[in-house]
Amino acid sequence: MHKKVLSEISLTSGSLSKNSLVENDIVHFHFFNDFALLSLKKKKRNKYNDFELSYHQHHSWILDYIRDKFNVQEQISLIPKTTYGSIHFFGESSLKRNHMDTYDSKHSSDYVVIYMVQGKGDLILEWKDHRNTQKDLVIPIIGGKYVVFSANIDYFFTPNKSTDIRTIITWNCDIIKQ
Repeated sequence: MHKKVLSEISLTSGSLSKNSLVENDIVHFHFFNDFALLSLKKKKRNKYNDFELSYHQHHSWILDYIRDKFNVQEQISLIPKTTYGSIHFFGESSLKRNHMDTYDSKHSSDYVVIYMVQGKGDLILEWKDHRNTQKDLVIPIIGGKYVVFSANIDYFFTPNKSTDIRTIITWNCDIIKQ
C-alpha cells in the first residue's frame, strides 16, 4: 500500500530565539518611518490597509530564521515574493482575506508568513476541511511569534483593544520542495 498526499493545508508556528539579534522595538520603530514616508511618496495603503515595507536588516534576520526553521522541519524552502506591514491603532482590525488568486492560481503565493512584532489581539485562521466543514483557529498575538500557513487559508486580525499600536510583518512566499 502506498500513500500519496494530494493536497495539504498546513500551519507551522514558533517564536524567535531568545539569542536572536532581532530587536522588536527597532522593527516597530522602522514601521513608523515607512508609514510616514507613505504620504511623502504620495502612496496609500492597499485595500487591506497594508503598506510596502522598505528593506531593513532586522526584517531579513527574521525571515531567514523562519525560513531556516521551516526548511529543516518541512524540507520546503520558502522564497519571498512580497513584504508588507500592517499597523493597527486602537479599534482597528483587518479584513478577512487569503492570498490565492482564483483566476490565476499559478502566480498565487504558496505560503503566508506572519511575524507579530508588537501588540495584542488575535489572529484568526479559517478554512474548510476535507468534509467541507468550517474550521477555525485563534492565535494570540505575542511579540516575536510567527506563523507560516497555506496561502488558501482565510485570516484576519481582531480589533486592537489596546492603546498600544500593533505592528505585523507579512511575507507572501512561493516554495521549492527538497
